[in-house]
Amino acid sequence: MNISLESLRPCLDGAIPAVVATASPDGTPNVAYASQVHYVDPEHVALSFQFFSKTRENVLAHPYAQVQVIEPKSFRHFRLKVHYLRTETSGPLFEYMKAQLAGIAARTGMAKVFALRGADVYRVLDIENVDPRLLPAPAPPDALLKLRGTLDHLGACDDLAGLADRALAALAQGFGIRHALLAMLDESGGTLYTLVYGPVIAASVDPIEKKPIYHLYPGSESYSIAAVGCNFRCSFCQNHEISQMPREEGRIAGREMTPREVANGAISSSSKSISYTYTEPTIFFEFAHDTARLAREKGLKNIFVTNGFMTEEALEAASPWLDAANVDLKSFRDDFYKHHCGARLEPVLDTLRGMKKRGIWVEVTTLVIPTLNDDEGELREIAAFIRSLGDEVPWHVSRFFPRYRTQNLLPTPVKTIDRALEIGRQAGLKHVYSGNVPGGESDNTYCSQCKNLLIGRQGYTIRQYNLAGSKCNHCGTTLAGVFS
Repeated sequence: MNISLESLRPCLDGAIPAVVATASPDGTPNVAYASQVHYVDPEHVALSFQFFSKTRENVLAHPYAQVQVIEPKSFRHFRLKVHYLRTETSGPLFEYMKAQLAGIAARTGMAKVFALRGADVYRVLDIENVDPRLLPAPAPPDALLKLRGTLDHLGACDDLAGLADRALAALAQGFGIRHALLAMLDESGGTLYTLVYGPVIAASVDPIEKKPIYHLYPGSESYSIAAVGCNFRCSFCQNHEISQMPREEGRIAGREMTPREVANGAISSSSKSISYTYTEPTIFFEFAHDTARLAREKGLKNIFVTNGFMTEEALEAASPWLDAANVDLKSFRDDFYKHHCGARLEPVLDTLRGMKKRGIWVEVTTLVIPTLNDDEGELREIAAFIRSLGDEVPWHVSRFFPRYRTQNLLPTPVKTIDRALEIGRQAGLKHVYSGNVPGGESDNTYCSQCKNLLIGRQGYTIRQYNLAGSKCNHCGTTLAGVFS
């Protein structure tokens, strides 16, 4: 195939229905719409099997078909020649397509009709570009001015039909876009569906220091779970295999668990907390919410390891049961967030402020990446912001190693980490720690008053513990955090 199936992923998002052509054994053709054409891997797709239609009858008798898909931005048409292999009625592929179809059905009032009976898996034999003509790419240098004029033009509309007509006209006249699909919000539906309530991609027992959380039950175990997915797309992601799975592989994987099973797993492993970690916990917020409430009833603490990119409403909903969080403050430059994470800086800062305001214990981690965010001026700004939250807030300065799409960069020099630690201390932070730097004293916790060693660490292991409750056993100064 000259055209890869991977390159057609935008055609398979469901924005425009696909068309399936089959033939009966006597050659009679049949053409029908397909609710879903799902990317399985570089050689296979899956089509939704909802009822025993003529399409279904034909492929069982003659397993060859053609599927026409449309790229929603350029309206280019592609024809896939496929061969029917099997039907899956259980497992991750079936469950993912079932959930997708349920979302479509609920919004269209077709819940009793749109019921998935199976996922029909086909091998893609060939891909043909039906119409090779490309739409001219618009290149307006004054796009912002044209957008402003368009918005003013739309603001004068007082009815829906006029608004749609003017929107389409504005796209054509102002931006050279003469083919557009206009999607309208269906207020009557009003329901969002999560695809990650239950499938747990990782469930393990970790030292709490691995999160890293240093000032909540040091030396304890934390039952750690994750679902696939993330609202960021960081080029340096350490867990990209699972955080980017839905975006890059188009699938949801994981072992089905209930909130009660997670809470019971934490109890049986003698963990003192549950950490929602490895990926972004707000992606599986509903599952975390139900799990955390059960955990609270059992006397467990709840911890988010998060990028902090959440709304105030989400934070408010979490505050009754969220005890602690380690928040990644990846940079102090909005351009960094936009170009390397697909996000913005200010919502993360708002979350950190909001967590402190609500009494959630906060620790901050910064992965220092050579040439991207290792400028001393930027590190000073990060340290100053953390100091504005409170001088007791721990700052974990972590060493970068090449991963994912940053294989061209070198690991962070240890001297850069040492300099960042010094910058944190100069800013007035009482507790600054290094990450991914084995050995040394920068993992230890010292009394801010008398400099007595309070918690001696070697890796994730506690070697010394000199606290009486939460107080230094030498001078009596209180160490901020949760220790009993």
